[in-house]
Amino acid sequence: MAAFLLLPLITNRLRLPDIIGILVAGILVGPHGIGLLERDETIQLLGTIGLLYLVFLAGLEVDLADLSRKRARAVTFGVITFLVPQVVGTVLAWLLFDFSMPTAILLGSVFSSHSFLALLIAKRLGLTEREMCVAVIGGTVITDTLALLVLAGVAQSTAGDFGPLFLGKLLLQAGAFAAVVVFGLPVLGRWFFRRVSDGGAHFAFMMTALSGCGYIAHLVGLEPIIGAFLAGLAMNRLVPHDGVLANRAFFIGNTIFVPFFLLSVGMLIDLRMVIGDVRTIEMALFMTTTVIVCKGGAAWLMRKIFGYSRGDAVIAWGLSLPQAATTLAVVLVGHKLELFDDAILNATIVMVLVTCVLGPLLVQVAGRRVAAASDQDDEQTAEDFQRILIPLSNPQSSDALLDLAIMLRRPLNDEALLPLSVASHEGAVAASERLLGASVLHLAAAEVPVKPVIRVDPSPVVGILRAKAESRSTCMILGWTGPESRWQRNFHLNRGIIDDVVEATGDQLLVVRLTEPIAVVERVVVALPLLAHAEPGFGELIADWKRVAKRLGATMTVVTAHPLDEGLRERIAAAGSKCALTFVGAEQGVAEQLAALAGPHALLVLFGCRAGTISWDGTWNRMATRLAHQVEGVSIAVAYPRIEPRHVTQTVARVTAQPPILRRAQILLGEPS
Repeated sequence: MAAFLLLPLITNRLRLPDIIGILVAGILVGPHGIGLLERDETIQLLGTIGLLYLVFLAGLEVDLADLSRKRARAVTFGVITFLVPQVVGTVLAWLLFDFSMPTAILLGSVFSSHSFLALLIAKRLGLTEREMCVAVIGGTVITDTLALLVLAGVAQSTAGDFGPLFLGKLLLQAGAFAAVVVFGLPVLGRWFFRRVSDGGAHFAFMMTALSGCGYIAHLVGLEPIIGAFLAGLAMNRLVPHDGVLANRAFFIGNTIFVPFFLLSVGMLIDLRMVIGDVRTIEMALFMTTTVIVCKGGAAWLMRKIFGYSRGDAVIAWGLSLPQAATTLAVVLVGHKLELFDDAILNATIVMVLVTCVLGPLLVQVAGRRVAAASDQDDEQTAEDFQRILIPLSNPQSSDALLDLAIMLRRPLNDEALLPLSVASHEGAVAASERLLGASVLHLAAAEVPVKPVIRVDPSPVVGILRAKAESRSTCMILGWTGPESRWQRNFHLNRGIIDDVVEATGDQLLVVRLTEPIAVVERVVVALPLLAHAEPGFGELIADWKRVAKRLGATMTVVTAHPLDEGLRERIAAAGSKCALTFVGAEQGVAEQLAALAGPHALLVLFGCRAGTISWDGTWNRMATRLAHQVEGVSIAVAYPRIEPRHVTQTVARVTAQPPILRRAQILLGEPS
């Protein structure tokens, strides 16, 4: 643990990737260094867990929507980065060293695979959403799978059992396993997350899925890393990238499990054996040069085919260069089958060391330049200032509102979230502090800046509005307990807190009722009334909800009461992040269409209309209550866009002057939660 602490600090001071420090630590403290630690079963177990965890995190990190749109590029990269090293390595090994064909083919597969090792650097630089990185991540699964299939085929050929029957059985087992994991695990995960709200249990479920899929992959004849990656893909939509669970997963992996994997790899390296054997030096030069040139050639071909920049090509080269898990597995099996001698085994260790150092260096050097250029672009198109206020009163719904606030945060925004509690008198301040203390812990677990706010006021409306004015918040999220009783609905009576806040604010405002965790949402359905696009805040509201859909890995459906013209479709498609987007016309009525689209794992987002604005529609503003009565357990958000200041009530006194029982409600939503 001291090595995990100190050596990365030293390498960072030398402007080197910190993972190099941990690899060096493995060399120094391992059996081929000062002998402080043996590479015993404990180290091997922790290293295996770290390897599986690293691959699992790569699956979680993938943007499935981007991967789906760019699957052709991912497949292309996977095939290229497999075939080029496989063919070149096989031919050179056969011609230069006179190896048998099975040995030459197996040695070629050693060059074709690669590890996710340098992905940690790309993640820290914010590059994992770039198109080339998505293609590399998706292609890694293909190239590693093909390399392991070559290993299985060569192993069976040496035993005389290779043939169409064996290959068909292996492919059938692999396909069935992948289908069960990718389609079955998300269903099980959503069922579990809806019924168990404890964050520790969610993490334990994730670890169970990781280890279970790795073990089952081993049983069906695949490497456990394939099962771990599929588990990451399957859990991807259940673990939002900026949420609490994702932060816990990456924090524990990057600080404990992955360093143990790097340490175990470093402990394999014996520099003395390399220096003392001429054949080992010869094979090490051949293998290292071949893999560097072939992986660089594959990245260059991708650049030429798809027109990527030079920086992206170098990043792809660095990401696909490190040789670790699959490489070691192939070489160890080849050594056991007596296809590889000790010189190849030792040369492989040298190749692993060189590529594990060079790959992250390439990603860091090129990635910094690409990230700097991206930052300059971001500064030119930076989103507006955003500060989110979240009034809280119900501890049971607080975490759900905070999770939604995390999803809504704009990527360039470093402002703290502002959970608010309004105490009706001084004696209630202690309860407000307990409520906000829990919210601070929840947001801190996601590494989101937080600034709790307490106001003492007998009127919740006045307390909320004063807190909003003092904090200069630009967005507010209010919870909603649900529809009113039939008596209140018939006589148009409610307590009016939400109505008063809506009337007295002109910034973006969300009134939310979540009946299931935000992480299990699969569909975000946005309903727009006539002339919604004419409101000043229409574009930013659409962009915010597209960002939510993207972070959740959900699809977004836009429902309108009238056909959308092509210009408005393009405006919606161009706003904010890219996500899976569809448009639906509601010829039979918006309420009926929304009821049909509602259901498990759907979030209905209704465009809110304030009185006096161009999109005002009294019937539309009763839609949320109608749907809440019509569809049991539906999750609903009413999203009010930013409007011009002249439409906003200027004084709080007028809003709160009348007793609640005499006030006619405009929106009929009821008490905030």
